[in-house]
Amino acid sequence: MMDSLLFQIMSSDDIDWLIAAGKVQEWLPNQEVTQSSNFSNQVGLLLDGQFTIALPYQAKDSLKEFAQLSRDVWVGVVPSLEAFLSTATLQAKTRCQWLAIDPIQLADKLAQDATFTAHFYQYQAVLIMQRLQALIMQFKLHPTVLYQTNIKEASSLFAELQASDLDWLIAVGQRQQLPSASVLQTTDRPIEALQIVLEGALSLSVPSEPSNNLADVLFPVSTLQEPEEIARLARGDVFGEMQLIQPKFGMFNHRVQVQTIRDTEILSIPRWRIVSKLLHDSEFATHFYQVLAVLLAGKYQTILSRLGFIVQAEESSSDRVLTKVARAETNFEWMLQRIQTKVVTGRTIQW
Repeated sequence: MMDSLLFQIMSSDDIDWLIAAGKVQEWLPNQEVTQSSNFSNQVGLLLDGQFTIALPYQAKDSLKEFAQLSRDVWVGVVPSLEAFLSTATLQAKTRCQWLAIDPIQLADKLAQDATFTAHFYQYQAVLIMQRLQALIMQFKLHPTVLYQTNIKEASSLFAELQASDLDWLIAVGQRQQLPSASVLQTTDRPIEALQIVLEGALSLSVPSEPSNNLADVLFPVSTLQEPEEIARLARGDVFGEMQLIQPKFGMFNHRVQVQTIRDTEILSIPRWRIVSKLLHDSEFATHFYQVLAVLLAGKYQTILSRLGFIVQAEESSSDRVLTKVARAETNFEWMLQRIQTKVVTGRTIQW
């Protein structure tokens, strides 16, 4: 059981609370559990067994299974992720046991215990990442779909992080001016920093064929094949955030090359600084992992939608997205002003 994700991330105190707050219940084989959108009165952890998840596919009267999940996964609505797979139907494939927890108790715990909350959202982010990996393998997708963003994803970081979080990023980050055609990240090299694009544009590309030749990795200039562009990053976008969830991503780890398209300014925050901050600052870890969980949930639903599944958006989703984008833009502009103040005055940002 020590390979359990729960035991890898949650502390002993966290697990003791889950046991004390929860009640073991059972689902019978082929029992339709519920739709997540109506699962507001019960949430919890699957202890044993297997269940399937299905969504409407192409036509609303047709359901198609897209995942099979087993123990060590969370079922039901997660605070801040209420819209994630909100129309999915869960069905027990085998006899299942789960630890049911009162959502009101969970909400109170998340509001009162910052350490528990940080661990909880880290756990949720890694869970969603693992499900993304499984989805990519199941449908034989190219792993680079993870780097293709949309407006909702791109605005998540600056819409949700607090002013104190942004001040810390400014204080420990290094502002860099890069000319056009500068290589920021080389294929197959470790991703060692979180990069925030302040101005300019970056191109993300991958080699058309992966190389097993160490010389091509060490000396990429000798590679004859032109890399294939998969995405572009612009003002306010971020690169390197996914490597903060787990150090390695298996099949799609470090395969991306990042290069400036024109003169570009970035804020580079060393990965080790953020990892240390996440370990020692529960409030920062809560905000950061919660943002990553929301971002990954958006990626997951975007990929499902492209595969033909009907992923119903939240009511008034357009208004919510516009509000989030506006808040993200305001926070990003505030961050730029703080950076400029630091440059002009030479004063160290306090946090």
